[in-house]
Amino acid sequence: MFEHSTFARRVRRSAVVALVSLVALTGCGAAAVGGSVSAGDDVAVSALGAVGSLDSSVAHTISVEFDEDDYAATLATYVSTGEKEWIEATVTIDGETYEQVGIRLKGNSSLRAVSADDDPATIPWLIRLDEYVDGQSHDGLTDLVVRSNSTDTSINEAVALELLEAAGLASQDAIAVAFSVNGGDTT
Repeated sequence: MFEHSTFARRVRRSAVVALVSLVALTGCGAAAVGGSVSAGDDVAVSALGAVGSLDSSVAHTISVEFDEDDYAATLATYVSTGEKEWIEATVTIDGETYEQVGIRLKGNSSLRAVSADDDPATIPWLIRLDEYVDGQSHDGLTDLVVRSNSTDTSINEAVALELLEAAGLASQDAIAVAFSVNGGDTT
């Protein structure tokens, strides 16, 4: 029994070392393939569903416009109750504008310290193009998750998505975009 337990631990330890090595190598490969990505210039977007024209080899832009009072109210609700409410927005993806789009906070641990003082372009968002307008999509794509790449979690998620895809499991596609909110600076 003792020998089996020791053997099992060695196997698990070897698997963990292999996985960590794979994660490190995948991260290096992603940087080499994708070129340089500046934390101040880009955000990672996970596209849920068909990729359509959101090709990961080209730079994209997403700008969001919403009512500041709606934004303040959704932050206040989240801070007091943890509930993530949808607000209506206008979203422009690579020059194509969509009206009456749903947008809400996305995440849990990434929102722990969120406050009204935070730049909304650095907060993680779920954008749902068809939340208020049935059938509205961008080349078949209805949901986008926008996360600033200024944190370790964005790098971890990008590597995890690549690992899932490399393993043949269901994954999301991640692209880099210039993202702005209410005409503010692009992140």
